[in-house]
Amino acid sequence: MTEQQKVLRSVIRLLKKYKLVIIGDREFHNVELAHWLHKQNKSFVFRQKKDTTFCEKGQKFQPLGGIEIYPGVRQFYTNVNFTQKRGFGHFNSEVSGL
Repeated sequence: MTEQQKVLRSVIRLLKKYKLVIIGDREFHNVELAHWLHKQNKSFVFRQKKDTTFCEKGQKFQPLGGIEIYPGVRQFYTNVNFTQKRGFGHFNSEVSGL
């Protein structure tokens, strides 16, 4: 179990009466942590680094930084894969220009 999981497990226990959405900055971009939260049935939003790769169904993996995006524009991707490791679920992703 990672240090992040240990901390989050305590918070989840303390706030079990509430519907939680875990929000994490780039240090939380770990796919194993996302998978663990998904198995805990918890919603989450993690900011990703530009070099993080993702894959839409039937497509090749590509870095997030390769998506052409302009200020004020958002693109939403559903059911994408963020790792080439087997056994991890698919997640939704939003890419936005600041």
